[in-house]
Amino acid sequence: MVHRQSRLYAGCFKIDLATWKEETYVLHALAYDAVRDRLISYTTDEKNQERIGYFPHYTVEELRRKAEKTTDGYSLTDEERTMYGLK
Repeated sequence: MVHRQSRLYAGCFKIDLATWKEETYVLHALAYDAVRDRLISYTTDEKNQERIGYFPHYTVEELRRKAEKTTDGYSLTDEERTMYGLK
């Protein structure tokens, strides 16, 4: 964590210890709460004040269900899946 000009800059890495490759980087993450399985992070509000919050960790299946609900069941076509590298 580095402080610059009274602004907070932070990030959180997830590294595969078998390969030492970075799997994930979350900008503005301050810590990981293992008990609640969430990333503690911050953002800046409309008054340019920093606020603390969190992102829960979701499984792939939970993300799929959330996406289906958000998009009212819309699914990408095979062409769209290929275009985005999902097939």
